Amino acid sequence: GEAWVESGRQRLRMVGGNLYIIPTDLPFSAGCETAAEKIFFHINLLLPDGRDPAAEWKEILCLPYKKERYERLAETCKKEGVFAELTLRQMLLEDLIEAMKSHPLTEERSRYSPAVRKAVHYMLEHLSLGLTVEELAEQIPCSSRMLAKRFRKETGKSVGQYLDDLIWAEAKRRSTSCAMPGLICPPPRRSMPRSPFLKTRWTNLPG
Repeated sequence: GEAWVESGRQRLRMVGGNLYIIPTDLPFSAGCETAAEKIFFHINLLLPDGRDPAAEWKEILCLPYKKERYERLAETCKKEGVFAELTLRQMLLEDLIEAMKSHPLTEERSRYSPAVRKAVHYMLEHLSLGLTVEELAEQIPCSSRMLAKRFRKETGKSVGQYLDDLIWAEAKRRSTSCAMPGLICPPPRRSMPRSPFLKTRWTNLPG
């Protein structure tokens, strides 16, 4: 059939031999007048500070995909067991790496000032809801007022908001399993619809 995917003004015809990557939180719709064979994965890539690097992409990516690799991917999807699951995960991560080569992502943290980088590092090492701006400022050292102002300017969040996101990311990390330290990569979900936004974070954690 004539399959398609669109987001905003972007509309792409989905054809064989292509890989389509839909970035995090990008609104999209897809369909087909009749039926189309496809394999769809939903993958979360979260860095230790809670960011999903793929969120930086603001449009759907369309990349060429070799027939032999597609056939291997399709065959791996049919298999059960740990080895098949790890092989599938490896292939998907390799595909993301290739996408990042042609569509480079900015390393946000590298643009942070030394004071903000030190603050983020300390927060990662001492996750606690009771951590205050004053405590962070003592570790740098600098004034709490200067740190709060610089932190919001560079990260777009207050220290408290950033800390909340870190704690949430750590909670999700502990609720999933992954063989790659520093990267949350739950087993890929093989489904078509995207999950709706979770209004209440904590009550939706697995378990």
